Amino acid sequence: MSSTIRPGPLALAATLLATLPACGGKGGSDSGSGDGSACSANDTVMTGLAPTCAGCHTQGSQPFFVSLASFNALLAYNTTYVVPGHPEQSYLIKLLQGQGTGTYTQMPLAGDPFVKLEAAGNTSISLAQIETWITDLTPMTAVTTPDPTAVTVQRVSAEQIRNTLYAQLGLAQADFYTTGPTIENYGVPEMNTLGEDNYPFAGADDLPGSYTPEPVQRHAELGGSQTLNSKVRDLSPSPPFAEALVSLSQRWCKMGIAKPSSAALLFPYVDSAATSAASADAIKKNLSYLNLHFLGEPADPADIDDVFQNVFVPLEAEADPPTAWAGVCSYFIRHPRWIFY
Repeated sequence: MSSTIRPGPLALAATLLATLPACGGKGGSDSGSGDGSACSANDTVMTGLAPTCAGCHTQGSQPFFVSLASFNALLAYNTTYVVPGHPEQSYLIKLLQGQGTGTYTQMPLAGDPFVKLEAAGNTSISLAQIETWITDLTPMTAVTTPDPTAVTVQRVSAEQIRNTLYAQLGLAQADFYTTGPTIENYGVPEMNTLGEDNYPFAGADDLPGSYTPEPVQRHAELGGSQTLNSKVRDLSPSPPFAEALVSLSQRWCKMGIAKPSSAALLFPYVDSAATSAASADAIKKNLSYLNLHFLGEPADPADIDDVFQNVFVPLEAEADPPTAWAGVCSYFIRHPRWIFY
């Protein structure tokens, strides 16, 4: 049986020095050529500081010398340490001079500070060269244009779906589960489902846990994370998510409409049994309310007319007003402005 030995800071520094580009002067690419040709000023300073500093700064919370990208992001363009154009304001210079005012007053941390090592001829770059580099350093240009790859909308999570629909439809865990007796599961009770027809869902990590596998599978289809099943959260609008949300929204809407305590929540302006022939205006007024209730914004009258004519009326003709309201409710839940925020 073999074991892995992690190299210490000095070994890491030696490895780093072997891989750093050899810089013959200023200019060239920030990536360095590695063949002794000219490199950028940042390459030169990083290579010059590495023998003194890389022993501590190739790991931990400040790995400045792991790569040029790290050196640039964490040190060269980090105004906590370097103020471009102003070496006298740069804390890096104060640390190298042994005049720091924070937890660490000098660099290197042990022994003599950099300025004394330089005086003894034990550094590969001078303090004056570092100061000149900071004087000539150009600040990074701030990005003012939007990033087309940046996330601007976010899909609701499985837990948000459950909690939001409980509130919007007047439902609760008691509508889906009864808490079963404590069984041989480390004393943790499990939830016995009241029936698959209600489309309950619960994560594998939920407590109490689901007594049957279907709710756990439904939770996974909605993108919920499950540590016990090694499943990470998925917030993509995937086909399994869409399919699960369609069936769940239809069933839960029917439950909310049929639940007496939800009547005032969902129908403040009309009875759920009222017909379009007798109560068209009241139905449209209630549609406007539901638009605000589910989507959080006032509805355009033209949009309400569209939902009335193309969702409510056809479903009412096919079945009855409560079925039409279930279709309307499900329509709002599957609306992009409900799914994304």
